[in-house]
Amino acid sequence: MGSKPHVLMMIEASRESGRRLIAGVADYARHFGPWHFHWQPVGLARIAEPCEGIAYDGILVRDVAEVKSLLEAAIPTVAFAYGKELMKGVGWVNTDDHGISTVVANHFIQRGFKHFAFCGYAGLPWVYEARCGICCRAERSRIRS
Repeated sequence: MGSKPHVLMMIEASRESGRRLIAGVADYARHFGPWHFHWQPVGLARIAEPCEGIAYDGILVRDVAEVKSLLEAAIPTVAFAYGKELMKGVGWVNTDDHGISTVVANHFIQRGFKHFAFCGYAGLPWVYEARCGICCRAERSRIRS
Protein backbone atom coordinates (compact mmCIF):
# COMPACT_ATOMS: atom_id res chain seq x y z
CA MET A 1 0.00 0.00 0.00
CA GLY A 2 1.40 3.40 -1.03
CA SER A 3 1.64 6.54 1.01
CA LYS A 4 -1.28 8.90 1.48
CA PRO A 5 -1.68 11.50 -1.27
CA HIS A 6 -0.69 15.03 -0.19
CA VAL A 7 -3.41 17.57 -0.96
CA LEU A 8 -2.91 21.31 -0.55
CA MET A 9 -6.17 22.88 0.54
CA MET A 10 -6.29 26.67 0.10
CA ILE A 11 -9.77 27.49 1.31
CA GLU A 12 -10.68 30.34 3.64
CA ALA A 13 -12.50 29.55 6.86
CA SER A 14 -13.59 33.11 7.59
CA ARG A 15 -17.01 32.56 6.02
CA GLU A 16 -19.60 29.88 6.58
CA SER A 17 -19.38 28.79 2.94
CA GLY A 18 -15.65 28.12 3.30
CA ARG A 19 -16.12 26.23 6.56
CA ARG A 20 -18.83 24.07 5.02
CA LEU A 21 -16.68 23.43 1.98
CA ILE A 22 -13.85 22.23 4.24
CA ALA A 23 -16.31 20.00 6.13
CA GLY A 24 -17.54 18.55 2.83
CA VAL A 25 -13.99 17.81 1.69
CA ALA A 26 -13.28 16.13 5.04
CA ASP A 27 -16.43 14.01 4.71
CA TYR A 28 -15.45 12.99 1.18
CA ALA A 29 -11.95 12.07 2.39
CA ARG A 30 -13.43 9.89 5.15
CA HIS A 31 -15.19 7.84 2.48
CA PHE A 32 -12.55 7.84 -0.25
CA GLY A 33 -9.29 8.64 1.57
CA PRO A 34 -7.03 8.53 3.33
CA TRP A 35 -5.42 11.79 2.27
CA HIS A 36 -2.87 13.97 3.99
CA PHE A 37 -4.13 17.58 3.94
CA HIS A 38 -1.98 20.69 4.12
CA TRP A 39 -4.29 23.59 4.87
CA GLN A 40 -3.32 27.17 4.11
CA PRO A 41 -6.15 29.40 5.29
CA VAL A 42 -6.12 32.32 2.91
CA GLY A 43 -8.47 35.15 2.15
CA LEU A 44 -10.61 35.38 -0.93
CA ALA A 45 -8.32 37.91 -2.60
CA ARG A 46 -5.06 35.99 -2.72
CA ILE A 47 -3.37 32.63 -2.63
CA ALA A 48 -0.32 32.14 -0.49
CA GLU A 49 2.65 30.46 -2.09
CA PRO A 50 2.46 26.68 -1.76
CA CYS A 51 4.74 25.22 0.91
CA GLU A 52 8.21 24.51 -0.35
CA GLY A 53 9.60 20.99 -0.18
CA ILE A 54 6.32 19.07 -0.38
CA ALA A 55 5.32 17.17 -3.51
CA TYR A 56 1.57 17.74 -3.72
CA ASP A 57 -0.65 15.29 -5.54
CA GLY A 58 -3.50 17.79 -5.85
CA ILE A 59 -4.72 21.25 -4.88
CA LEU A 60 -8.18 22.35 -3.74
CA VAL A 61 -8.63 26.11 -3.91
CA ARG A 62 -11.23 28.87 -3.95
CA ASP A 63 -11.16 30.70 -7.24
CA VAL A 64 -8.97 33.73 -6.95
CA ALA A 65 -6.83 35.74 -9.32
CA GLU A 66 -3.67 33.72 -8.78
CA VAL A 67 -5.04 30.33 -9.88
CA LYS A 68 -2.93 30.71 -13.02
CA SER A 69 0.24 30.51 -10.93
CA LEU A 70 -0.88 27.13 -9.60
CA LEU A 71 -1.17 25.79 -13.14
CA GLU A 72 2.53 26.41 -13.66
CA ALA A 73 3.22 23.80 -10.98
CA ALA A 74 1.44 21.17 -13.14
CA ILE A 75 -0.44 19.79 -10.13
CA PRO A 76 -4.09 18.72 -10.62
CA THR A 77 -6.21 21.59 -9.29
CA VAL A 78 -9.90 21.89 -8.45
CA ALA A 79 -11.30 25.38 -7.88
CA PHE A 80 -14.50 25.98 -5.95
CA ALA A 81 -15.66 28.97 -7.93
CA TYR A 82 -17.29 32.26 -7.08
CA GLY A 83 -16.71 33.53 -10.59
CA LYS A 84 -17.72 31.95 -13.84
CA GLU A 85 -14.46 32.25 -15.75
CA LEU A 86 -13.41 28.74 -16.71
CA MET A 87 -9.73 28.06 -17.05
CA LYS A 88 -8.22 25.26 -19.10
CA GLY A 89 -6.55 22.66 -16.89
CA VAL A 90 -8.59 23.42 -13.76
CA GLY A 91 -11.58 21.47 -12.55
CA TRP A 92 -14.33 23.88 -11.50
CA VAL A 93 -17.11 23.39 -8.98
CA ASN A 94 -19.67 26.16 -8.78
CA THR A 95 -23.30 26.80 -8.00
CA ASP A 96 -26.40 27.05 -10.17
CA ASP A 97 -27.18 30.65 -9.19
CA HIS A 98 -30.18 30.90 -11.52
CA GLY A 99 -31.63 27.66 -10.19
CA ILE A 100 -31.08 28.58 -6.55
CA SER A 101 -32.76 31.95 -6.96
CA THR A 102 -35.70 30.32 -8.73
CA VAL A 103 -36.18 28.06 -5.70
CA VAL A 104 -36.03 31.15 -3.46
CA ALA A 105 -38.65 32.92 -5.58
CA ASN A 106 -40.89 29.83 -5.46
CA HIS A 107 -40.60 29.81 -1.68
CA PHE A 108 -41.83 33.41 -1.45
CA ILE A 109 -44.56 32.93 -4.05
CA GLN A 110 -45.92 29.89 -2.20
CA ARG A 111 -46.15 32.05 0.92
CA GLY A 112 -48.17 34.72 -0.85
CA PHE A 113 -45.59 37.42 -1.45
CA LYS A 114 -46.66 39.80 -4.24
CA HIS A 115 -43.76 42.28 -4.51
CA PHE A 116 -40.15 41.28 -5.12
CA ALA A 117 -36.91 43.24 -4.97
CA PHE A 118 -33.34 42.14 -5.53
CA CYS A 119 -30.23 43.69 -4.05
CA GLY A 120 -26.79 42.65 -5.27
CA TYR A 121 -23.38 43.88 -6.38
CA ALA A 122 -23.22 45.12 -9.97
CA GLY A 123 -20.85 43.41 -12.37
CA LEU A 124 -20.62 40.01 -10.69
CA PRO A 125 -21.78 37.10 -12.87
CA TRP A 126 -23.43 35.19 -10.02
CA VAL A 127 -25.43 38.28 -9.02
CA TYR A 128 -26.69 38.66 -12.59
CA GLU A 129 -27.75 35.00 -12.72
CA ALA A 130 -29.47 35.19 -9.31
CA ARG A 131 -31.36 38.33 -10.29
CA CYS A 132 -32.46 36.75 -13.57
CA GLY A 133 -33.72 33.65 -11.78
CA ILE A 134 -35.85 35.67 -9.35
CA CYS A 135 -37.16 38.08 -12.00
CA CYS A 136 -38.00 35.32 -14.50
CA ARG A 137 -39.92 33.35 -11.88
CA ALA A 138 -41.75 36.48 -10.69
CA GLU A 139 -42.70 37.38 -14.28
CA ARG A 140 -44.08 33.88 -14.92
CA SER A 141 -46.34 34.40 -11.88
CA ARG A 142 -47.17 37.95 -12.96
CA ILE A 143 -45.62 39.38 -9.84
CA ARG A 144 -44.03 42.83 -9.85
CA SER A 145 -40.29 42.87 -9.37
